[in-house]
Amino acid sequence: MNKSPGWISIETLVFFSFWLFGTVVTMQFGVVVTAANDLVGNSAPPGLILFAYTLPSILVRMFVPYIRFPDISLAKIKSWFSPSTYSPLSKGDSDQSMEPERKTGAQEVNYAARLTVCACSSFFGLQLLAWGNNVPIQVVGIAFASLSSNLGDMSFYQLATRYHAMITQSFSGYAAGSGAAGLIGSFLYTLSTTSFSVRPSAVLSFVGTVPCLMLLTYFLLLPSAEEINRRAGISTDVDDEEESIIGPLKLRQKLQLVRPMIWGYMAPLAILMFMENVTTQGILPTILWHLPFNSPLLDSLFKTTRDFYPTFFTIYQLAIFFGRTSITLFRLPGGDKRSSKAYYTLCILELGCFLAMLFQSISMAGPSFSAVDPDAGVLFSPFSIAAIIFSMGLCGGLGMSNTYWRVSKKPLPPTVWKVLERVAPRKTITARSEGVFTPMINQEGLIGEDGEEEDYFFQKARPHPRPRMRSGFSSMANLRPLSTTGGRAVSEDRGERERMSLDERNRRDSVPMLSQAAQGRRGSAQWSQNEETAVREFLISTIALPDTLAIFIASMVSMWLQPKLCGMQVEGGRTFCREPRA
Repeated sequence: MNKSPGWISIETLVFFSFWLFGTVVTMQFGVVVTAANDLVGNSAPPGLILFAYTLPSILVRMFVPYIRFPDISLAKIKSWFSPSTYSPLSKGDSDQSMEPERKTGAQEVNYAARLTVCACSSFFGLQLLAWGNNVPIQVVGIAFASLSSNLGDMSFYQLATRYHAMITQSFSGYAAGSGAAGLIGSFLYTLSTTSFSVRPSAVLSFVGTVPCLMLLTYFLLLPSAEEINRRAGISTDVDDEEESIIGPLKLRQKLQLVRPMIWGYMAPLAILMFMENVTTQGILPTILWHLPFNSPLLDSLFKTTRDFYPTFFTIYQLAIFFGRTSITLFRLPGGDKRSSKAYYTLCILELGCFLAMLFQSISMAGPSFSAVDPDAGVLFSPFSIAAIIFSMGLCGGLGMSNTYWRVSKKPLPPTVWKVLERVAPRKTITARSEGVFTPMINQEGLIGEDGEEEDYFFQKARPHPRPRMRSGFSSMANLRPLSTTGGRAVSEDRGERERMSLDERNRRDSVPMLSQAAQGRRGSAQWSQNEETAVREFLISTIALPDTLAIFIASMVSMWLQPKLCGMQVEGGRTFCREPRA
């Protein structure tokens, strides 16, 4: 679908499509985690659900971005039987030169195949989870649901980067949808199982059918990225000499590209995810009060002790929704300067919330000295806990949405481009002598006095102006060589190159390039729109691995912490955490 219907703008259509993607692919995670207590009951700690969900997600996040899978699309299969890219105009024109088909930005991601796998695995997994009668079968169902959620989440973040002309609509739509997904999922589950007394298995079974909307949206509703970019004047056509810039790289080279993203992007997000999931899975299930409260509002919300966990978790998902949706209104400061101070500030706030929740659970383990109010020695009221858990979700939502926004839109670390210049295939470098190019960030000042790379996130202010990733387009004829002292310039005048003979071009291309240190001080290389998109598409798929590992570690910590806190409360006379749940 290349254009929108007359009653809706193309911008709204892109935003709404990605909003649906984010809602559908992420909603099942909120449902599964909210249903953790009901799924395992007293047979295992709720952290087991998170453990079973994150283990397959680690495998997806660890291998999918770094392995290039074969193209098994229908178009590829068709090309095996008709490999020619030329189509004769007529029999009489067979001796004339045929015009080749226009090539557009090559996609290393087979989105159609990925989304089909996501929809099928979600349906199969949640049916096993809903109707399985023992924990091992439920764990298998969770594994399939995890595959669907993580593969889909990764793919849609990558797909959003391809909409250059509408990156705000595509990314903001997905961020808002993924934030709404947790809220919708947890609210749907809580409302259905409490107010309408629907069986948890029936709710899970229904949620397993929802990802079918993902396929309908992708094939029937979402406009073509190539068409949108072409209408906006952004060329995604590929020169005959231009090849994939990420696919040919070896694993070691890809890891070198990811390394500059660790401290500024991955580490803060991993810290946030660790503390949030330890809190929601290891501490929150033990925060239970005596009923009734003698308060109309609280008694209407909490009719049994089983209602505390899903209600607080729904509040947590509501905060995540606000945090992720905020990307459409404002962004955390420091994006243009590549500063990570705002992220680590969120980590400090989250640590305060984590400690408050931990001390709340410990305070419930103490004996009650009041016969009138058995909760007199508890630190915080349910309203205070709701505010604390809301703050945690808000910090996590802000950190998640702003991290992915920076990777898709803001200037990337200069070290990424410096590494890419060193490891990029020679054919790709040569291909930059044709077409339209976007200036790379100036790399000046990245090399320290000892020759080592400086940490770009903690550098002092530079004397040169703030770098811009894409201040405009320029042809190769207007670019200056990287150095006048020697070495082959990456850019050269197109007319001069065309006048050179093949032997002269080969001799010139064989001259070694400048050292990376020299390039970092003297100038910047140029990268085409397709190459920049490929780099961002790859990097955005690698961001989630550390926070997925953090969630996995948090699940193991939670499986130890939750029984420990519960045992302390039981010793103090509060046995709610071990009572059967309806």
